[in-house]
Amino acid sequence: NTRAEEMASWGWSEAQQTAFLNHQHTMRENQYQSLYKEALHQLILLEDKPVGRRLVGFTDTEITLVDIALLSEHRGKGIGSQLIRELQDRAESEGKALILSVTAENRARILYERLGFLVTKDGGMYLSMRWEPE
Repeated sequence: NTRAEEMASWGWSEAQQTAFLNHQHTMRENQYQSLYKEALHQLILLEDKPVGRRLVGFTDTEITLVDIALLSEHRGKGIGSQLIRELQDRAESEGKALILSVTAENRARILYERLGFLVTKDGGMYLSMRWEPE
């Protein structure tokens, strides 16, 4: 559960948390399937153990980091940075922009900015960000 810390503050029972996460997962997967039919779904492994996932979409002009999530105990160790740099390298070699959307309060925004992403649209709750090869 990549949201364990956040959910702990809600005061919900384990059953409520499980029901919420199952519903949210189903809704998100349905949305991703309808919007990103050809997306690359990747399980992130560390020493052959799953530590997260990444979902990446491709068009002729852009690569979209649709979703990236790491289990909390694996955050802040450079794994996310490495995975994003790999996408930046691919975008650069293909002459494409790399885009993503992030909630405004998400700490990952700092990582994205450090890696050269710029905010292209502030939708209030969500920010659109873009990185382009030089």
